[in-house]
Amino acid sequence: MKLRHLEIFYAVMTCGSLSRAAEALNISQPAASKALKSAEMKLGFTLFQRVRGKLLPTSEAITLFEKAQSIYQDLDNLRLLADNLARDPRAKITLGCPAKPGG
Repeated sequence: MKLRHLEIFYAVMTCGSLSRAAEALNISQPAASKALKSAEMKLGFTLFQRVRGKLLPTSEAITLFEKAQSIYQDLDNLRLLADNLARDPRAKITLGCPAKPGG
C-alpha cells in the first residue's frame, strides 16, 4: 500500500463516501476510485463492499483503519514537533533505537 492509497483510504473512512473523500483531498472522484481499486489490488483483498452506490467497509478495512488512525496521530505529533522546532531552533531531539533490528 502506497502512502497515497493510505491517504485516500483514510479519507473515505473518515468522510463516509468516496465523493466526499475526493473533495476533501482536492482530487476527482474517478481518480479517488481508481486509487482505491489500486490499493485493493496491491493488498490482495477488498476494502469496501459496493452496495447500492454506497461503500461499506469490510472487516479488513476496519482493522486497517485502526492502524491508520494511529499513523495519522503520529503524523499530527510529528507536525506539532516540527512546529515547536521551528519556534525554538535550539531545541534538541533525542532518538533511540534498539541495538539490533527487531530487538
